[in-house]
Amino acid sequence: MDIDQPDLYEIERMIKFCKKYKYIFILGDNDGQKYLAKFLDSVNIKYKGFITYCEKETSKSYTIQEAYKSIKYFHIGGFNRKNLYNAGVIVMDFLNPYYIQRAGFKNLFFLSDLNRRNIPFKIRPHTNKELGIECNLVDNCNLNCKSCDHCAPLADEFYLSKEEFESDMKRLSEITCDDLKYLTLMGGEPLLHPELLELLKTARKYFKNTPINLHSNGILVLNKKNLFETLKELNINLIITTYPINVDYEAIDKKAQETGISYYRMTHIGDGSYKGKKWLRHSPWLLNKKAPNYYYISCYHFNDCTTLRHGKIYTCPLIPYSKHFSKYFNKELKITPDDYIDIYKINSFEEISEFCAKRTQFCSYCDIKKRKNFDFEISEKKIEEWT
Repeated sequence: MDIDQPDLYEIERMIKFCKKYKYIFILGDNDGQKYLAKFLDSVNIKYKGFITYCEKETSKSYTIQEAYKSIKYFHIGGFNRKNLYNAGVIVMDFLNPYYIQRAGFKNLFFLSDLNRRNIPFKIRPHTNKELGIECNLVDNCNLNCKSCDHCAPLADEFYLSKEEFESDMKRLSEITCDDLKYLTLMGGEPLLHPELLELLKTARKYFKNTPINLHSNGILVLNKKNLFETLKELNINLIITTYPINVDYEAIDKKAQETGISYYRMTHIGDGSYKGKKWLRHSPWLLNKKAPNYYYISCYHFNDCTTLRHGKIYTCPLIPYSKHFSKYFNKELKITPDDYIDIYKINSFEEISEFCAKRTQFCSYCDIKKRKNFDFEISEKKIEEWT
């Protein structure tokens, strides 16, 4: 499911609203409201509970002070009108706001349709069919785009070993029951791997039913012996990103059509779920680790670009590949056990799903608000490309 990111500016207004009043309630108690409550918990916003149209735990009349002490669910008609000036209500249900106003609440925050839909989707643990996993086969690249979010221009040569890849694929398949939205093999540039075709066979060996994607910049595609035949045999999708470089992309299109492989060519990062028509994205880090704690919910990586690296699952690729930045510029972007889950120490897909729906400490480095798309450039390996 492709979905826009939550509106960060509206989230900021909601956070300010919550801090303005002593008592915060959420109108309704359906799944959407409960996932909103989960988000508020994650950013340390205290809320009292859910105001419902049906009596849950009590029918008594109570003041705000009494409610604050003990009750989780509140019947909309049960409030004493005194002191409601110090209470705020977040409204996700637009059907009956009249009733909450008639109950005496004047301080209301109405979430937009976008955020009513997208906040719950982003923070909800995803099913197998909603969660895809990415894996770098190679860290270095033959193109080296400016601001690469895998830090490929800064990376030393690294080629994932067949032994490690097979071990991780076997374990991941066991945990997920070979049932994922997709498995994506990428880099760096994966076609640089001298044993690429063997890795593709290993991936399909353990993921017989999951769609498998191979991402490439296209530079080596036409010269990689037996690539198209192997992709056809294994039913692996070839996804090419079209850059303004000297590559005959039309020849690749023709070869893909002739061989009958599953093939897709991205013409800009506006393809798929993203907005805009640029080739590259600047995703800056705050080295002082002072990004507001609520930024993460509007990150396009969060709960969508799940990454496998050395037997560990990360909520986004920026975390494991930040080590290249740290080494090259002699900076410390600290990675802690809070930032990953070890696939050899868990027993179920649900543990992965729950983990990927939670903010990690590394999120404090990411300046979501200053992310921007820009035209293609080759990296000059300047720190400003990542900060």
